[in-house]
Amino acid sequence: MSSLLLVTATFILILYSSFLTRSGILGDTSVHAFTDLGMTGQLLVYMLFFVVQAGYLIFINRKEFPKGQAEDPIYSREFWMFIGMLVLVISGLQITFTTSIPVINKVFGTNMAPPADVIAHYNSWQIPFAIIIGLLIGVGQFFKYKKTTPADFWKKISMPLFVSIIISAVAIYFIKFDNVQYMLLFFSCIFALLANLDYALRVLKGNFDFTGGSVAHIGIALILLGSLLSNGKSQVISQNLLNIDLGKDFPNNENIMLTKGDTLQMGEYLITYKGKEK
Repeated sequence: MSSLLLVTATFILILYSSFLTRSGILGDTSVHAFTDLGMTGQLLVYMLFFVVQAGYLIFINRKEFPKGQAEDPIYSREFWMFIGMLVLVISGLQITFTTSIPVINKVFGTNMAPPADVIAHYNSWQIPFAIIIGLLIGVGQFFKYKKTTPADFWKKISMPLFVSIIISAVAIYFIKFDNVQYMLLFFSCIFALLANLDYALRVLKGNFDFTGGSVAHIGIALILLGSLLSNGKSQVISQNLLNIDLGKDFPNNENIMLTKGDTLQMGEYLITYKGKEK
């Protein structure tokens, strides 16, 4: 039943994302959304049609669904796959709620304000989810279906866990992360990468017919790691120090205005605008 609901929700949320970007309702809050193209009514009917249809089909076939079974033990792959699914669902709900603030305001007549610093807002929620996902994809394959003995699990996971701690500690020292969440995410990514590599080479003995899950997990770990390294140490050095408001499209804490022949400071540098050449 949960699988059916999740598949249905995935399709409907794809339609909802089309509604958000094409209806114009996010035109003032997102650079990735279109202005009102006169399609709001059609998009709404299109989305509601599938919501009603899916709900009706699930309701009339409810007796055909398999009955609930005994809970999976904590040392089983099924249990931790379920936990991972819950984490992804909660992560998706947070993104959906924040993105839908303009929709909520319009439907219910509220006046909720979107977050002032969008990047910091999403990072404060999504980085903890990413840390958990990294840990789960690191340990997940070391659990067997149905049941795993604790001793066998810790024996297999101990080496990649220990190596990940050492590598992360050394790398964090040289990278100089000053954010605890960034440190934990870095460790989570390294652990997910090494654990799946170890599982593919040592447990599966390099049998490529069965390493699909490990390869996919390594890919996710590299994506998270790349995002962290490219954004975690980014620093804005252009700040407007003049008594001029550059407007909402050019925030004063991220931009400077140079006139021809002028020299201004940008971080540790002095920038001079001498002219333009073609």
